[in-house]
Amino acid sequence: MNVDASLIGNYTQRQGNKILFVGRDFETKNGALVVEAFRLLRERRPEVELFIAGPEHLQLSDAGIHLLGNLPYRELPQYYNLCDVFCMPSKFEAYGLVFPEALTFGLPCIGRDAYEMPYFIEDGETGYLLRSETKEELADLMDRALGNQQLAANVRERRDFYVQEYSWDTVARRIYEVIG
Repeated sequence: MNVDASLIGNYTQRQGNKILFVGRDFETKNGALVVEAFRLLRERRPEVELFIAGPEHLQLSDAGIHLLGNLPYRELPQYYNLCDVFCMPSKFEAYGLVFPEALTFGLPCIGRDAYEMPYFIEDGETGYLLRSETKEELADLMDRALGNQQLAANVRERRDFYVQEYSWDTVARRIYEVIG
């Protein structure tokens, strides 16, 4: 994980209405489903916003959607600190470094109940796992995550664990123990 713990904010910018999606491969990361679900959610909660980082040539003009493009890694922390929830229900995710990064910044996560996502996300404790591919279910999970202060508190309480567990030093130590 490439997180500099000194860049983690104090959560005071958060307003309970911002969702972050990070992924260059918009199709594989299921970005279209995120946008569809966001549109449904915005009908219920017009104040919600979606920040999309990664894709360079995405064309959307919906109110509340902020296209950030392919940001340099050093600029991502400002959005991790600004947003309230991380959402990336990827169609395939071999590992998904963005999940521990988002958790480290105190963001509850929404991912699919598949691949490595359930390994990072404790359903109902640190985020939610999408069990279907429907925009209705995802919109409901987004709404629940944005409104769940206990979920956010759970993630913030585990910050030191995430920093320690997913740091490159810890990963290198594990590799050394296996091959050493």
